[in-house]
Amino acid sequence: MIHRTIICFLASLFCLCVSASEPKPLRIVTQRADDRVETSFAEGLAVISIHSPTGISHASVQRSSDHWPKKIILRLYLRGLEGLHIASAQVDLDMSISSHNCEQSAQLSKDQHEPQPIDANSPYWTEIRIVGKDGQRATKIPLFEGFFELELPQILFATNPEAVFVRWIDFYR
Repeated sequence: MIHRTIICFLASLFCLCVSASEPKPLRIVTQRADDRVETSFAEGLAVISIHSPTGISHASVQRSSDHWPKKIILRLYLRGLEGLHIASAQVDLDMSISSHNCEQSAQLSKDQHEPQPIDANSPYWTEIRIVGKDGQRATKIPLFEGFFELELPQILFATNPEAVFVRWIDFYR
């Protein structure tokens, strides 16, 4: 019994050492010192959770390896989402959620051209989910607990850029 306990302990310690030595596929740097970022990675999936107490900030998301994860989920712990700007290479994607009816709008500009509205038929479109504290879809803003969640469109990574930049504005502070 004691030997089995020692073997299990040593095996778990070995797993911790191996996983701790593996480099993370992404490096995230935020503008403000009080912004907090949590990341999790599993089999081509990266989940980036950003807690922004001031509600206005930005972050640089840099890849640490040759390629981006296959799927990147962004969670913003904010009370509202007046604006979300994602920039990648020559593409700028702007999205927002209306505080009145929780409807989403989005526009895209390429190569510094005028922004054009996009809808669900565009490869750049991604649905922003409003998730309440219970994990269910929320239907009211401001969010007092919960987050805004979206999958970053894969087309943003088509040219395999070194980094993407994310800027957010929360109109409830």
